Amino acid sequence: MQIGWIPIDQQQFLAVQAHFNAVRSVVDGHMMVACKQGLARAAVGFGNFDEAIEQCDSALALSRAGRFTDYEYMIIRETATTILDHPRNQGWPEESLRSQNRARELFKEALSLSMDPEHTNLEYQVRVRCDLVQLKSNTGNESTAQAYAFAAFRCALEAGRRTLADEVYNYLLETEVLSEAQYNAFCIDLLELHANTAHIPQIGVDSTTSSWVFSSY
Repeated sequence: MQIGWIPIDQQQFLAVQAHFNAVRSVVDGHMMVACKQGLARAAVGFGNFDEAIEQCDSALALSRAGRFTDYEYMIIRETATTILDHPRNQGWPEESLRSQNRARELFKEALSLSMDPEHTNLEYQVRVRCDLVQLKSNTGNESTAQAYAFAAFRCALEAGRRTLADEVYNYLLETEVLSEAQYNAFCIDLLELHANTAHIPQIGVDSTTSSWVFSSY
């Protein structure tokens, strides 16, 4: 199953599609959810966002039926980002507003699930909060975007992973939602984290996770 994620990183979407179509005939349960997630990624790669959303919705239904909570919040977030990246949002204000509203609810649901004491996932909390930073910034709600930015960075520090905190800091720096003084304060916290965790080996990024945020439109 894991080999199917390698061509995704290499943007070889025909290979991705062929692999997961072959695998799904012999798997079930959470492995079927992963197959549908892979097919959704391939569909996005081909620019077929409607098919990608269908695959995400199907994967989400399977996750909920099987109570695969760890997959559930992953798929919910991926569904939201796919909805927002859909080309139909370009030049169609009403469609864009509907997409933003649906995505916001999905992001909040994903965040709630990833904060469940039995399924806590700090990295996903960070990612969803970063999604909400961009969503709120895109819709002109700067104060809420700033609140999510602070929460995302605090969560990254709590996770204690230098690479994760670095990525969050760099992403938030690009959003320009905070003041220079606030970014400077984050930088100090980041340097302190590096000093305190220099002796700890860092864990690589899981290739099955999706990108930091949806594309800015």
